[in-house]
Amino acid sequence: MSRILPPRSPPRRLPYAEPGIEPPFEEARSDPVVCAVMARDGVTAAEVRRIVAGLRLPPRTAGRCRPGQL
Repeated sequence: MSRILPPRSPPRRLPYAEPGIEPPFEEARSDPVVCAVMARDGVTAAEVRRIVAGLRLPPRTAGRCRPGQL
C-alpha cells in the first residue's frame, strides 16, 4: 500500500543562506553561542577584527581568485 505524502512547502529563505552574504561582525558577536565559544577559546573581539582586516582583499580584486592564490 503506498503512502500519500502532503505537498512540500517551499523552502524558507533564511538570512545569510546565500553565499557571499555574511552578517556584520557585531551581529555575529552578539549571538550567545559565538560569545561562549570566543570566551572558551580566550579570543577577544579586537583579535578577530585584526585577523579579518588582514585577510580582506582590496576592493577591485575581491571575489576573484588568481592561479596560485589559494
